[in-house]
This record gives sequence, C-alpha cells and structure tokens, in this order.
Amino acid sequence: MLSLLFVLLNKSFSQTINDSCQTSLPFCTGFTYCYPAGTNSGTGQVGPDYTCLYTQPNPAWYYMQIDQPGQININIQSTPGQYDVDFTCWGPFSDPITPCSTNLTSSNTVDCSYSTSFQETCNIPNAQIGEYYIFIITNYSNQTTNITFNQTNAGQPGAGSTICGTVANFSGSFYFDSNNNSVRDSNEVGMPNSMVKVPLCGVYFMDDTLGNYNAYLCSAPDTIWPYFYYSTYSTINPPYRVVNSSSSNVDFGIYLIPNIVDLSTTLTNAFNAVPGFDFNNFITINNFGTTNSCGSLTLQFDSMFSFVSSNPPADSVSNNTVYWNNVCVNIFQSSNFNIIFHVDTSAVVGTSFEFSSTLTNTNDTNVTNNNDYNTGIFVSSYDPNNKEVVPSGIIDNSIASAQEEFIYTVRFQNTGNAPATTVKIVDTLSNWLQIPTFLKLSSSHQCTYNISEFGILTITFNNINLPDSSSNEIGSHGFIKFSLKCKPELANGGDVYNTAHIYFDYNSPIVTNTVVTSTKIVTYLNPVKKTEQKQISAKPNPATDFVNVNILNNEKSNLLLEITNNEGKIVKQQVVLNNERNINVDISNLISGSYIIHVFGNHYNQSIPIIKK
Repeated sequence: MLSLLFVLLNKSFSQTINDSCQTSLPFCTGFTYCYPAGTNSGTGQVGPDYTCLYTQPNPAWYYMQIDQPGQININIQSTPGQYDVDFTCWGPFSDPITPCSTNLTSSNTVDCSYSTSFQETCNIPNAQIGEYYIFIITNYSNQTTNITFNQTNAGQPGAGSTICGTVANFSGSFYFDSNNNSVRDSNEVGMPNSMVKVPLCGVYFMDDTLGNYNAYLCSAPDTIWPYFYYSTYSTINPPYRVVNSSSSNVDFGIYLIPNIVDLSTTLTNAFNAVPGFDFNNFITINNFGTTNSCGSLTLQFDSMFSFVSSNPPADSVSNNTVYWNNVCVNIFQSSNFNIIFHVDTSAVVGTSFEFSSTLTNTNDTNVTNNNDYNTGIFVSSYDPNNKEVVPSGIIDNSIASAQEEFIYTVRFQNTGNAPATTVKIVDTLSNWLQIPTFLKLSSSHQCTYNISEFGILTITFNNINLPDSSSNEIGSHGFIKFSLKCKPELANGGDVYNTAHIYFDYNSPIVTNTVVTSTKIVTYLNPVKKTEQKQISAKPNPATDFVNVNILNNEKSNLLLEITNNEGKIVKQQVVLNNERNINVDISNLISGSYIIHVFGNHYNQSIPIIKK
C-alpha cells in the first residue's frame, strides 16, 4: 500500500492510495513530496505503454495541471539515496482520468528513465496552460525507503508551474490571544503579517492588515498550518487545524511570551559609492521582541568617507565612529537611521570598503543580531536598479542543509523627469526558499508587502513621492532588503534564482539582473542499465568569438554547461535544453587564455579544454 506523506518543516501528512492511474494524486509546484515507497505491492496496471520501464514494481501515480507555461523539471530520488527509482511521464492531455484507459502510449511519452540511479530527473519542455501530465514512479529496488520529489526550477527564467484544483473555500483570522485561552475575546485585535499553508495545494495565503485571510482546499480533508511573522517568541493556538469543507471560522490565536527584549541592527548601502560624490548608508533597528526596548547605537565607517549628516541627528561623531545614545523602538516596529557621507576623491575604483554597526542593550535576549557588517566596492558607474543576494554563487552543501538565511537587496532610482508617486516591486520567490521565514529587514521608505499563494512577493511604496535624479540625485534612490531561509533539500543540489520587476507609477517594469545561489554535488552512480556512448567535442579550438560544442548524449534531460578559467572560477554558465545537443557558445567576452568546458547532468559528465585567442 502506498500512502503519500507531505513534508513541511519536518511534519508529515498521510494521504490516500495512488497505486493506479485512475487514483493518481495531484502534484503542485512549490512543494516537496515524500512518501514511503511500497515493497512487494504489485506492479503497474495492464494497458499503458511504459516505454523504457520494462518492469513497474511498487508504482505510485501522480498528475499535474499546468497553470503557467514553460519548462517543468522534477527531481525524484530515494531517501536515503541508495535505492533504484524509475519513472515514465506522459502528456499532454485535457484531463487526468480519460487517458488512463487508452492514451498512455509511446507517442505520448514525454520522458522516461530506467537507470540504476537513486536519483532521476523528469523534464517536460514547453508545457502550456491547461495541459495535464501523468507520471508513474516505481521503487525498482523493492527496498524500504522514502521517495521524495519536487519541481526544482520553479521561479526560474522560462519555468512553468502546476496547480491543484479547488474543492472548497475557507477563511479565518489571526488574533492577539492576550490571555492565552485559545478564544478570541471582544478586546483582542487581529494580527497582520501572518499566513497559512495548505499542504495538499502546496500554497500559502497571507492575511490582511486586520488579520483576516481567505484560502481554498485542493483536496479534503487537509491539515492547515499557521505562521506568524514574529514567531520566535510566540505560540499559535491551535498549532494546526484540519479542514474538511468550506468554513468561515478557521481562526488562530497568537500568544506572545511577555517581556522579551530583542533589538536587531541591519546595515544597507542605498546605492554604490562613487569617488567624489555623496553616499547614503542606512541603519535599521528592528524590534523582534515582545516589549518596547531601548539601546545605544554606534556606526564605524571607512577612512575614505567623511561624515556629512544623519537623520535622526547623531549625538556625537569621533574619528570614524558615529554615536546615538538612546535608541528606542516599540514592539513590532522599526526605526531608520539615514546617514550621508562624502566619498573621498582618492578612493580607488575597484577597491572595497566596510561599515559596521553595533547595538548595545544589556537586557537583550538575542545578541547575535546586535552587530552587522556591510561591504561595498568603489565604482565609477553602476546600474541604479539592481538586485543582490548574500550568499551568492556556489555555497557548500552543509550551509544549505543548515537552512542558510538568504538576504536579498533590491535597489531602485527614479531616473525620470518627475517625482514617482508609487513604486512597486514584484518578486517571484524561488521554490528552494521557505516562504514563512520571510523577514523584511530594512527599507529606505515606508512600505507594505504581500505574498501571494504562489510565492509572488509584492512590495508597495505608496505615496513615496520619490524625486527624480535631476532635481535630487541622492533622494531619488530607494531600496528594500529582506531575508528568507533556504530549504534543507537544497543541500542535494539546486539553483536559487531571483529577479525583481520594478514599477514606477504606471510605467512598464524595469527588470533587474538575475542573482543565483547554487549548491552542487558530485554523485557517483552505478552503471546505467543501458550502455551509451558519452562524448563531447568543441570546434574550432582555438576559437575567437564562438565555439561549437557537440554533445553525444541520448538522455531526455537538460544539461548544464559551465566554462571555468585556469583558476577554476566559473566565467560562463548556461542551460543546454534536452533537444539541444549541438550548440554555439559565445566566448567573445572572455579574455585570451585556456579554459575548460564542463557539461554535466544526472548521468552525463564530460569536459574538454579550449583556448580563447
């Protein structure tokens, strides 16, 4: 018997049997599925053409409905990673049931793998809105194991997404349970910045400024899990609710542990530092505790900067340190310190600088967030609308498994010829990030935020009246900084992409650069059941502008092409789609020298040296 377990923050939820196509379960983007694989539980039903699956032991069936067009990449693996799993995927179809009888054929097969690996990747290229796809996963090893799978490219450029159907609507509220009695008394107010997760849909619903929310079910019953923005020193009662049908009173009470002091400091460069020009630095003090709190604040700055002014005014400035003696922030509030410096003309473009802030409070419960460090590089010019992430590039798998906090900064500037009344930032959060861990760390101006059920973050600066750069250059800038923790599954390898769209009033959006944080693992696989030749060639070699890379590989999966220099640094990276095996790679922007082209995937890992003339 196969039962589906939905995994959310180490919580599991059982679900119904899905050992046939007719009883397949929905697969939704934004959610990691995990179920105990069946053993000695039969084989695939008679009728379908399983193409490459010569046997189908211990089957589990799923379907997906496309709601956003594009590529769908699904990682499937046994946990622990040592037992053989296989799959076949068919489509597209107009519904998930009718094809079960006669349409699961070789001509409708999208992807299939019968390798001996514990890890497989199902690739569905160019999925379109409204299409259905059906897939079977088998436990070929017949060993006791868990099988996990999720969409690994959700939120990335060109990625599609799937959604589960709606079977019921429900609503409720979050409220301040001041006496911790799990009952909303007449004097207890709503608590905004809260959300619920509906596991069988794999989506989140955020409440409004009064603490009220509206949501839906994709399958009933489902176990609804609540989250509160300031969760460290609070409890939620009840801790979850099981919802069977439409309901209007799915409420959650939030009780705050009293008298907790926790002030934090966050440093942000509002824009890049240019020698000879003014520079704007922000310190934000957040009160994450449960009582109004005060402390003293210091800011140390680089010798290439000279202090001009601050708002609120500093109590004193001595050498390279700015002091504020009595900083008080109310519960669930923040306070901004806007400091203007002038950059010395002797600052060397390309060199780095550092700022550090320290908040002192003898009663602080959590001193780990009382210090912050911020670095930058002196530049001569820059894009004023950009995005940054820390950490960036490739991180160690152990960092991901510890649920590393990713800090994103989006900067913007009004380069028009009139003030901007409203600035809106729309940012699709990656499937590799834990949505409920979102924290707004700092912003240049007052703003509100909302996260949609599909993880789309919208930050709105209403009535910002941002001046244009020609009339007030330093005042024409703004930013937002926020953080989220990554999912521990990222340790198994993945890429966390992020791009922001910035809207100034009713103008077309400005699209920022795309930032990426990645983990990679080298997996030594058992020999595949079907031997195949795997080679790579690159011509011309040496090359000047373009090199043609020919990949001999029969797998139906995307590959990743990387070019590294003689120091091992990645200088170019691009995805090779599953229908591309002969591609022209642009190397015109590389300096002359020797490089290595690496191409790798689930069962492919080839390299070839090249020379750029």
